[in-house]
Amino acid sequence: QNKIIVADKGGLDALVPLLSADNPVTQEYAVKALANLSVNANNKRVIVAVGALPGLLELAYSPVEGIQRMVAGALGNIAMLPANRPKIIQGEGLSALEELMESKNLGVRKLAQTAYENLCMEEST
Repeated sequence: QNKIIVADKGGLDALVPLLSADNPVTQEYAVKALANLSVNANNKRVIVAVGALPGLLELAYSPVEGIQRMVAGALGNIAMLPANRPKIIQGEGLSALEELMESKNLGVRKLAQTAYENLCMEEST
């Protein structure tokens, strides 16, 4: 319920500029919030609609493992929505996931693998 309220009150819009903040701690909190919010079905669509995808993809190249982990998780969640899959792929999402697959952190690699799997899912018929 809180995930819906946060999105309805403009929380997603407020998080997008924080993805490009100069402070990695701020970036990490912003991407963690987006990852948490992205478990909601409607938020998966809204996150992409408000322009968060480019910032998420850029943060895949962060040296901070916590940021990498949250980006991989968010991309995996967002990719569960069929309409988002081409947007992720066209937005250089595959390159970002390849970068995450090179992480030294096993958890990051597992989440990136899940995101790949979600990108490859067929739409339900």
